[in-house]
Amino acid sequence: MALPLKANEVDSTAPFTPEELLYRRVERSELNSRGEVDPTRINAVSFRKDVESAPSVMRSKFSSPQDVLDVLCAERDVNGWLVFSIRVDELPTGLTTGDGRSFDFFPKHVPLENCGAHSVTASALSSDPSRTYAKPNPKVTGAFKARFATALKQVPLTGKENGAPAEG
Repeated sequence: MALPLKANEVDSTAPFTPEELLYRRVERSELNSRGEVDPTRINAVSFRKDVESAPSVMRSKFSSPQDVLDVLCAERDVNGWLVFSIRVDELPTGLTTGDGRSFDFFPKHVPLENCGAHSVTASALSSDPSRTYAKPNPKVTGAFKARFATALKQVPLTGKENGAPAEG
């Protein structure tokens, strides 16, 4: 199996296409009894003051689903975790706050040295054509988690990934 592409091996200025997949690793504890990501259990979906801390995903343009589970991208052992995907055009838009502001979510390519496909799911005010990062309030974050989790679809993997026995 090839190693994930490094930051210097990808074009971080390449635009995202609407149909591009964004991969995300998911622990089994984040799933409901039907094997779907449960919005109340999904981990690491928070937004802080800087865009780099937004929820991580990986670009399919520069990675395979297996790369999501590689220690170079995960930066820890994620043996037994699953890979899910969402299309760029399925990211939530128009989520409103109590004061009438509206937020859109979009991918932003933020390569890491050993994981060139690393990206984040950023947020901006819907009224901002430049898409300057804006931290959403808790109401919008909750709505994002619900829409994001329910749009994620499991990616079938072969071999030892996703806890399956290695083929041999």
